[in-house]
Amino acid sequence: MFTRDQVASKIREWLEAEKWKLSEFRDANFQLAYKIVLSSGREIYVGLEKSVERVTIQNTLLIPPRR
Repeated sequence: MFTRDQVASKIREWLEAEKWKLSEFRDANFQLAYKIVLSSGREIYVGLEKSVERVTIQNTLLIPPRR
């Protein structure tokens, strides 16, 4: 098993290896949280939650209005 600190370190290594533009930010619910901006401009959020053993990866999807 990995410790939470080891998981956090591995996440950072993975993101840096992909050479993505990333910035760390603070969120009360997460041990660590990163915003990643892809070359397309799309933003993805990756975080290690505090209250549960879970890594969250989130993206925003625009849904066009119904015609």
